[in-house]
Amino acid sequence: MIAKSWIVFVQAIVLSFESIVVEFLTEIHGISSLLVASVGIPLAGMILLFISTVLSKKITVFMSWKLVLVASIFLAAAVFLWYDSVTRVGASKEGLLAGPLETIVVLILAWLLLKERLRKIQLVGVIIALLGFFATVSSRSLDLSTILPLAITFGDLEAILSAFAFAGGVIVMTKLVKRHRPS
Repeated sequence: MIAKSWIVFVQAIVLSFESIVVEFLTEIHGISSLLVASVGIPLAGMILLFISTVLSKKITVFMSWKLVLVASIFLAAAVFLWYDSVTRVGASKEGLLAGPLETIVVLILAWLLLKERLRKIQLVGVIIALLGFFATVSSRSLDLSTILPLAITFGDLEAILSAFAFAGGVIVMTKLVKRHRPS
């Protein structure tokens, strides 16, 4: 498990880069976050479908169209909320809010819905990520010694909701991958 953990760092780097590009597009060129999400996500989906068709010579995922639909709704909502949050609070704060929270929610949903095993080291990671999350949310106040009440802006709320939507999409996509393994 530790040998495969490098992928988490690659994901963090790629997502950070994407957040910066989205912030650049929405602030400098005045492009709406809805436009960025509505063009980018379907294009990425078509590319993935094309690649899977070329590699497997057949498309079996349409047999599970309900799961595909649910995953698409979760992921579309997540991407829109993510991009809009970046325009409101910036790429750095959005990444600090949504990144750790998404990991925690995926871990908990995988434990609850997919019956995955939850290890002690993962629980320690959850506690550290939650501390970072609350430190980020409370960073707006001048006195960091008082964590409550938390000043959550609309952009912060969008980042939090995007983390939950991404986590839901990841869980549904995991079910799809388990059901449709390449032969």
